[in-house]
Amino acid sequence: MFPHLPMAPVIFPVNIDSELYCARICFHFFEGKPAIMSVNAIREAPEATADNLQALEQKIYRTIELLKTAREATTAAERDSGRLREQLEMREEELETLRSENMALRREREDVRSRVEKLLGQIEALAEE
Repeated sequence: MFPHLPMAPVIFPVNIDSELYCARICFHFFEGKPAIMSVNAIREAPEATADNLQALEQKIYRTIELLKTAREATTAAERDSGRLREQLEMREEELETLRSENMALRREREDVRSRVEKLLGQIEALAEE
């Protein structure tokens, strides 16, 4: 029938979640191929206790709350960042305006100084006469 298959069941150990499960080649066929079936298939999986489910539910709720808090913090940080960028732009514009005014006042001071020196020179010339 299938000469490559031994007549005795073959067990393949596999580690899943730190528990050892074994698969067995059964001599039942699915679409003309041998089927692999868990040795533990007859044994029912241990049911989760209410405590385990409740603990899992609490972890999920805490995770959801942490996610909400993180999203709110991100939104607040983005809002603050935008506000601070606007303030920075305003301050940079104000700084540029103040620098321009300062340069204009220095030029005006130099003009006034030169005119005063000229007037003082004329006064000294009149006083010497």
